[in-house]
Amino acid sequence: MTLTPAIGAVLNRLLAQFPGISLDVSKGSSENQAFDIDEGRADLGLVRLPTLRKHANIVVRELFAEKLVVAVSSVSPLAALERTTIAALRDEAFVSIPHKDRGGLSYLVAGLCLAQGFFPKAARALSRKTSQLNLIEANMGIAIVPDSMRLVAPPGVRFIMLPDEESHSVVGLISPRAASGMVAAFTEAFVREMTALTTMD
Repeated sequence: MTLTPAIGAVLNRLLAQFPGISLDVSKGSSENQAFDIDEGRADLGLVRLPTLRKHANIVVRELFAEKLVVAVSSVSPLAALERTTIAALRDEAFVSIPHKDRGGLSYLVAGLCLAQGFFPKAARALSRKTSQLNLIEANMGIAIVPDSMRLVAPPGVRFIMLPDEESHSVVGLISPRAASGMVAAFTEAFVREMTALTTMD
């Protein structure tokens, strides 16, 4: 999940309101974040839904939906397009496909492709992190990614719009069901701020 300037601004405001809280930000898959929270190693996680495993001790809240776009190399024939559909990507190689230990975006994308009658074909080089953008820049394949990936994309990557009905990913907040008082208050404030932010968009 990309830490966008908007999310960073919300966190900055909340840290000013909660002087007893400090953040140690790390990047982890949705599944790893859920495990860390379930085992008490972390208090909050921003994840792309769905997660594969359900944890009885974790609360999942939907925060906002983000548009999905197709990331392609600037030298790909697809780069000339402004819009496409998922069905039109049937013969393309994808640099990110579902993995048995990861949920989130790759499973969502696979589900969108299956709804169009195909499973994404794996590229010869795969990645499940932002490094997939480097593979795309090298023209090794494509990926369907959140629009916020534009913020971290190398210059040789182009983004193509998808129809609205095919193009959303839900970002969720996960936290312990029995969070401590300060963590619970911070969580509630973060949810309120994010809801207000996305309502204004």
